[in-house]
Amino acid sequence: MGGTARLAPPAPRSGSRWLISGNQAAGYGAIRGGVRFVAAYPITPATEVLEWLAPSLAEVGGVLVQAEDELASINMIIGASFGGVPSLTATAGPGLSLMTEALAWPSPPKFRSWWWMSCAAVRRPASPPRASKATSRSR
Repeated sequence: MGGTARLAPPAPRSGSRWLISGNQAAGYGAIRGGVRFVAAYPITPATEVLEWLAPSLAEVGGVLVQAEDELASINMIIGASFGGVPSLTATAGPGLSLMTEALAWPSPPKFRSWWWMSCAAVRRPASPPRASKATSRSR
């Protein structure tokens, strides 16, 4: 019981591997899924999707437009989808709140578009904060 167990090193894998972020994978999936029009207003952390998509869309004959605001971007992709072009917008939480005004009017069965919402990772403290002596006085 007192010994240390050693694991054998993993067997080498054949073939290539990718090292990409979730935003980059979403952009790749959008291209493979047929998206050819992207309209978005840059907002962290969703901007990475747009940076990846800009050159990739050009290679497949697609277009990326930087809209003047979030409401314009959602309206642009709704219009493109009504025209038969698979479309995408990328945003974060505050941007999605601004887009909700436009989300009510398109008919869902005819609305072929993708919405990507990026979320920033938040670290939690390892343990809950403790009350200090100044706030936990006993009488």
